[in-house]
Amino acid sequence: MTPGEPGRPAMTPGEPGRPAMTPGEPGRPAMTPGDPGRPAMTPGDPGRPAMTPGDPGDDGAAAAFRVLCVCIANQCRSPMMERLIRREVAFRLGPDAHHWSVTSAGVRAVDGQPMHRLAVQTLRLLGTDADEFTARRVSLPQVRGADLVLAATADERDSLIAAVPAAIGRTYTLLEFARLAAAVPAATLAATPDDVTTRAVAVVAAARGMRGRTPYVDPALDDLEDPPRTAEAFSECAGAIGRAVHAALDALCAETRYAPGPPDIPGAGFRTGWSQAGAAGG
Repeated sequence: MTPGEPGRPAMTPGEPGRPAMTPGEPGRPAMTPGDPGRPAMTPGDPGRPAMTPGDPGDDGAAAAFRVLCVCIANQCRSPMMERLIRREVAFRLGPDAHHWSVTSAGVRAVDGQPMHRLAVQTLRLLGTDADEFTARRVSLPQVRGADLVLAATADERDSLIAAVPAAIGRTYTLLEFARLAAAVPAATLAATPDDVTTRAVAVVAAARGMRGRTPYVDPALDDLEDPPRTAEAFSECAGAIGRAVHAALDALCAETRYAPGPPDIPGAGFRTGWSQAGAAGG
């Protein structure tokens, strides 16, 4: 019998003899360009970042190393991550800092919203620029174009990886990346190139290689939770970000070459904190 004859059972996709469907046919899931076989995301789906494909994915087209910081609304944690990373990169790299582009976005951000007033206040108390910021929703091109994606929590990290599977080797929570980068052997770091951008890319690859090779840490300890809306909580959050940024950049940027380092950040003593966490985790 040929398909369609009386008594012929309906074939399901994948059966021998089943004609291949083209995108757009009834029953065919829509595909997202660049993700073969990946169903298109619907903003608001559980577990999916509400992304806007087609948005500009990079603010620094001339930059060679691109860092993308991501939280939920792009008003509290990821703006503080962005601005604290920018500050320390400038301290460490001096005139070479322009080789880095550090931006932020949120998986459910409302474009154009301001940074939270307590985040602004906290950054200014730390002597860090908080001006000229507006929230934006993360886009697929941003994730695809980033050399390093730093999420606030595993929920955001995993949703970004689900959307862009190819980004798995360069997408971490901030605290996770700091922990892994700090564990990269000194000999590996010593062998990385002196070039600012080539070294950073090499360190991201080395950190990926440390996954599964470091002492166990409760995954919850790698999450940077949304702070309660108090000045004290935002200060503590900024302290956690600052300590993680400092440790990550010790690996990514090597030694400080142009300045002694950034001003003190609340809760300093990153290395002590991580060694305690590592010991507690076994």
